[in-house]
Amino acid sequence: MSSAYGDKIKRDMPILVNVKGSLSNALSIIEAKTGYAFDVSNQNLVTVNAEITKTFPLMRFAGKGSFMIGNEAGTKLGGDANSTETGGMFSADQDQYANIKATDQDPMANIVNTVKGIAGSSSTVTSNETIGSITVTGKPINVHRVEDYITSINKLMGQQVRVDAKIIVFTAKDANSFNVNLDVLKKATDGLLQFTTTASSSAVSGLDNLTKFSLVNTKPGSDGLGSNLFIEALRKQGVVSVSTEPSLTVMNNNMGIIQNVHKQAYAKSIGVSAISSTSDSGALASIEQGVVIAGFSMQSLVKVVNDQIMLQLSGTVSEMGDFGTVTYGGATLKTPQIDENRFNQSVRLLDGETLVLTGYDQDSAKSGHHDAYHNKYLGGNGGREMHTQTMVLITAHLI
Repeated sequence: MSSAYGDKIKRDMPILVNVKGSLSNALSIIEAKTGYAFDVSNQNLVTVNAEITKTFPLMRFAGKGSFMIGNEAGTKLGGDANSTETGGMFSADQDQYANIKATDQDPMANIVNTVKGIAGSSSTVTSNETIGSITVTGKPINVHRVEDYITSINKLMGQQVRVDAKIIVFTAKDANSFNVNLDVLKKATDGLLQFTTTASSSAVSGLDNLTKFSLVNTKPGSDGLGSNLFIEALRKQGVVSVSTEPSLTVMNNNMGIIQNVHKQAYAKSIGVSAISSTSDSGALASIEQGVVIAGFSMQSLVKVVNDQIMLQLSGTVSEMGDFGTVTYGGATLKTPQIDENRFNQSVRLLDGETLVLTGYDQDSAKSGHHDAYHNKYLGGNGGREMHTQTMVLITAHLI
């Protein structure tokens, strides 16, 4: 077997080796003693190098990233200042807000600086922004250390999280009860769900925005089981309907957006010509169309720390009401009505754990006349009040 030597090799270096085993075991011991790299990939040839070059791909997209999550972010979801789309979902209070913002985020620069420290001053480190990779030339032991670091960073950046949301509407059987009884929920799930909450445990206890639950025994294929058990237990106290079940998958330290909305066009404004002396109204000149948006929208910034999932949540739950009308000059102008609730908070969840967001309440009253045997004189007037709660169940899963 012949050998080939690269630059900076000290051929007269004395080495004492006593090995029993394969050639690869012997070369591994020699590599550890000399710091050289031995390559036996070519048959009948051993190549010895004092320096090696290796390229490491990074688990990230090319370029820099920017994002903002919070109340101000909601303004931009509906378009620019000239957009005709309206609705509370895409508006924000300009006087007070809370958000997290990152501009020109560049993980590549931070990783390159760390790699340079690991590789040492004698090594050469270059980055390729286009394909998202780092190339290192240096002593084998230093390059191997860089490889271990890049492997751990890629595992961290490549960690995926699936965020499942369920929007449910709850109407209590007892019209006088405005809260969900947490004790009844616990009893109905028969110990299969473990609850964590800051709410009171009294007889009329309600869920708050720090309520979380998880399956006591998580088994493969049990995704969604916890939420289903919660919903079935909630039906012991009233009527429950699931309005939508959006989901998103996002990589670690990135932001994802869920939108499940309904858009309705309406006459936003009308233009009229000048009022004549013989008429109190002008002729219709133009009608401007607007778009009102209602439904569910949520932004989620995800960070994974060991087995825990941190979520920064910013979202809106809104419901479209009846349109009012205004008639002018023969044209009818619609005025939309929207009931809206917004949330913006941070939470820490375990894999498979569910956060319950509540507090989105709505009161309504119904009245009507009922006939008996199709005879209106045998009927009577009736009415009832209903109290409904919209709940958002958010479950995080490590993928």
